[in-house]
Parts: sequence; C-alpha cells; structure tokens
Amino acid sequence: MMYKLAILKGDKESSSVIDRALGIIKSSVNDSTAFEVTELPFGVNAVLSFNEPLPNQTLREWKNYDGILVGALNQEVGTDSLLSVQESLVALRKYLNITLACKAVQISDNNVDASPLKNQIVRDTDFIIVQSAKRANDHVDGNISVDDFAQDTITYEQREVEQVITVGFERAMNRKRAVTVVTPF
Repeated sequence: MMYKLAILKGDKESSSVIDRALGIIKSSVNDSTAFEVTELPFGVNAVLSFNEPLPNQTLREWKNYDGILVGALNQEVGTDSLLSVQESLVALRKYLNITLACKAVQISDNNVDASPLKNQIVRDTDFIIVQSAKRANDHVDGNISVDDFAQDTITYEQREVEQVITVGFERAMNRKRAVTVVTPF
C-alpha cells in the first residue's frame, strides 16, 4: 500500500530529528507498505522563501496527504509576516484541529544501564503524558509578575478537560492501567 506523507522539517536540529523519525517509520513497516514523501515549506525555511512561516501553499497541500510529520519551531527571524514562527505552530494546530498532545515514554532493556537512576526504577518504565495542546502563549488570560512571584492563568473549557481525562484513561487501559492527573493540562 502507498501512503502520502508530508514533511514539515521545522528549524535548527529538528531537521535531522525528522530525518531519523522518517527512517524509523520506513524501517517499521512491512515490505508491502511504501511512502511517497514530500517536504512542504514551514517555519524559518518558509520565511526565507515566502516571507511567511506558514504559507497558504502549505495549508492547501496538507489535505492531499495521509499523514504529516512536523518538526519543532524555535527560531525567530525578521519578517513582515502577520504570524511569527511560533504563532504559525498555533495556527497549524488549529487548522488541523489538534487538541491533544500525547507523549509516550518507554525505556528499552538496552537503555536501562545508560540511565543514572537505579535499574529497578528504570526497568519497565512505560507511561504516556496526555495534555491539552493549548500552550501558555496561545491563550493566557492574565499574568502577574511581582518580585519573586509569577503567575500565568489559562482557562480551559469543560470539553477540553474531559477530552484529556478520557484519552488518558483510554490509553491507561492499554498500558499499566494506572492514571495520574497532574494539572495544568
């Protein structure tokens, strides 16, 4: 089967991370699965070519792909764009309706000895972090900064909280069946 995969490499070292991730994806599938890979303009690379971190061309093209592999954005460049590089990531999440971020952590037996922690603590590490994709810089309702105190306030809708908890419990049922809720989402 042939899948179309869009690559948005991002900035700095994320380009090599994306290359490695693509190699892992390709080595993880059977011989009857193939990928057509296309790199689309995004981040600083797009700013240099289009003066926009998230060009309309990229938004139009995404609909033609089965999957999208996105690299990190963390480099700002001077541009006349309405969006900063970081804001383009927020726009990307909204456009693709990405509301959750899921981050899995597993330690393979080969890496147990490489950890500075005791082997019995590291061995069988297997958990997933489920959080709202909403970031502090997306929707900060208010912030306070006085001397040695700082506070950012983010408001979540009930459906956002329910979604994080529901997905967290669903994922836990397929893992070690344990859930820990830590706020903020």
